[in-house]
Amino acid sequence: MKSILTIICAVILLQNISLSQDKAKAKENAVGYIDKIIKEILYSRNGKDWEKQTKKGQALTPSNEIKTEKDCFAIVKFTDNSVLRIRENSYLKIYADAAGEGRNKGIKKNAYIDKGSAGFKVEKQKNNNEFKFTTPTMVASIRGTEGLVKIESDTLSILAVEKGLVFVEGSGGKKQNGNVPGGSYAQVNASGEVLIKDIDQNIQKEIDKAKEIKQLIIKTDKGDLIIDYK
Repeated sequence: MKSILTIICAVILLQNISLSQDKAKAKENAVGYIDKIIKEILYSRNGKDWEKQTKKGQALTPSNEIKTEKDCFAIVKFTDNSVLRIRENSYLKIYADAAGEGRNKGIKKNAYIDKGSAGFKVEKQKNNNEFKFTTPTMVASIRGTEGLVKIESDTLSILAVEKGLVFVEGSGGKKQNGNVPGGSYAQVNASGEVLIKDIDQNIQKEIDKAKEIKQLIIKTDKGDLIIDYK
């Protein structure tokens, strides 16, 4: 009996050590973390095993994925302080590679959005740092700006820019490209055609919605209970 208990304890100990090592490795390789969650999100390290997350703080490494469902929302903050505000019914996958060496070492980040929408505030990328958005119809290179990316359908994506300048290229056959300045947005279809327009009322509403987080403050004997909601 003692031998069986010893074996069970040893297995549990090894599992805990392995889990601790995995967490330490994830923290070391992290390119960002989940800064805020409203309701809950689905998180996966590899695109296969999904788990519900309700608390902030999860380290994000390359190939991690996030899904939000109805009325759910998440904020992702990268190590360079760039921020993504992932709206309801959205899907995000993070890609990242090291670039350069020594003082010029940087990280090439790529946020792949296959569904839904996300507001963004990307800090100015220094040295070999790079930030891109990829959707089913386009690739957008961002050096430092604010705006919104939205998947209208499998054949149409929108990227709106409030401040700064974004270079957009279609992924489809024509592979058209162009610079999208602040106050403008690009529509990119599956044929690789890029159409740049001024931001209208409807697009501005979408941008504002991505930023909006309301707070409910409940006074208690032990202090204020703050609940974020959309």
